[in-house]
Amino acid sequence: MLAFVRSRRRWVAVVAPLLLLALAVLWWLELRRGEPTPVTSFAVDGSRVDVTYTGSDCQDGSRLEVTEEATRVVLTVRAWEFPTGCNDMGVTYRVSATLDEPLGTREVVDGACFDDRVGGYPACSAP
Repeated sequence: MLAFVRSRRRWVAVVAPLLLLALAVLWWLELRRGEPTPVTSFAVDGSRVDVTYTGSDCQDGSRLEVTEEATRVVLTVRAWEFPTGCNDMGVTYRVSATLDEPLGTREVVDGACFDDRVGGYPACSAP
């Protein structure tokens, strides 16, 4: 019985830290995924698109996801913050991406409008 208890303790001593590490990595990856953030404005120059958005002064990073379709280009800004409290002061940020093909006559759509968490954003309800 004593050998079973020792082997179980050894197993817990090895597995528990690995589980904690795995949870920490998953939490960090989820944090880096970012929240959809509404686009304030955009400019297109050939295949390059520059997007402006308003974020928190505690922002830790962002990325621009581009989904190109035949009739439209969906731009989704995803931003993440340090996991601490921040004030509500808005800061203007810019991100850029290169389209696979020039925009041409395709419509540009804000991908944040497809996320329920953004709901009520005035630009998403514009005709």
